[in-house]
Amino acid sequence: MASVEIKVPDIGDFKDVPIIEIHVKPGDQINPEDPLLTLESDKATMDVPAPQAGTVSELRVKIGDRISQGSVILTLEAAGAAATPPKDKIRQDAEPAPEGPPPSYGSPAGVYDTVDVRVPDIGDFKNVPIIEIHVAEGDEVKAEDPLITLESDKATMDVPAPAAGKIVSLKIKVGDRISEGDLILCLQTGEAAAPPKAASAPPQAAPAPKPPSAARGDVHAEVLVLGAGPGGYSAAFRAADLGKSVVLVERWKTLGGVCLNVGCIPSKALLHAAKVVSETQEMSEHGLSFSSPNVDVDKLRGWKDGVVKKLTGGLNGLAKARKVTVVEGAGKFVSLNQVEVTGADGGTKVVSFEQAIIAAGSEPVTLPFIPHDDPRVIDSTGALELDGLPKRLLVLGGGIIGLEMATVYEALGSK
Repeated sequence: MASVEIKVPDIGDFKDVPIIEIHVKPGDQINPEDPLLTLESDKATMDVPAPQAGTVSELRVKIGDRISQGSVILTLEAAGAAATPPKDKIRQDAEPAPEGPPPSYGSPAGVYDTVDVRVPDIGDFKNVPIIEIHVAEGDEVKAEDPLITLESDKATMDVPAPAAGKIVSLKIKVGDRISEGDLILCLQTGEAAAPPKAASAPPQAAPAPKPPSAARGDVHAEVLVLGAGPGGYSAAFRAADLGKSVVLVERWKTLGGVCLNVGCIPSKALLHAAKVVSETQEMSEHGLSFSSPNVDVDKLRGWKDGVVKKLTGGLNGLAKARKVTVVEGAGKFVSLNQVEVTGADGGTKVVSFEQAIIAAGSEPVTLPFIPHDDPRVIDSTGALELDGLPKRLLVLGGGIIGLEMATVYEALGSK
């Protein structure tokens, strides 16, 4: 077996990035794309994957070291004689091409097609920043595999591979701004983009798989997170950053839990509006007088909903960028390693897992002496929906929620 030095691939503009975790040790057998180590920049964590299979013979780094593109990580005994074939091996072994049409892709004559992959039609968006690159030079991709992720002021979007092949060269880096038609990378298409397996080399015996602890479900994850509030999505994103396959179960249509959807975020948006009204009134004592505000409830509600949508949409983009699988529905444990998720349509899906994080949050009780069927009675969720401004309002409870809602409605004109 040949010894190969594994180096840090292109990681964009990042330099001297600290190593926070090493996932392998000398003697370990690894497969392509297995995480070797985790780096942490000032913006995110990222894994450095194995470019090929083999056995780790020597580690050249330790936790805390700072590395950049091209730094040597480890020495690898490549698996099989053809693990690192020279680029021109196919042409060396090729028979002279017979007369007639040229051989097809993947033929022994080694004819390939290198295509420029450009940004497709992305609507009206221009100069959109690249927030993540999912491939590196030498990677093999399938059609529709995500190549890069872009982030506009409204959403994140992936640019997929137009065809299967091997990445020859990257033309962009994280942070670049691109528009429709800009060159992303060069792709070598054809079935033979990957080096051929050596016919004479006997296949190596794969390590015996670990017996599963229980039956797998419709979806399987190393880490299951039940609940997508601030605790749940933070845990899911961190686990994904550390190289785990993650499933995030949430019963509502949007991520973020109570806090982002019907709690602190919409509340703080309305409190900001209330503060503006109060400050204009207070300035009359300093010689600046304003007329009473004309409150357009529909427009104010739309602005508040826009704040919420922008933040929850950002969470969806972060989940997609980290390849976190989101399953919508109410989860219920049915075994030691399975959760049954029931969707809004009544359909069920079983998610199996190796480890689980329960971040289900809490739910208020319904007070038995309150006439909840009376349309005049609303809870905090109803108050945040801002369905009109009552002339008079009684707030039952003087906690944080009660104080905030009282402040908002009083500033908007309710007594």
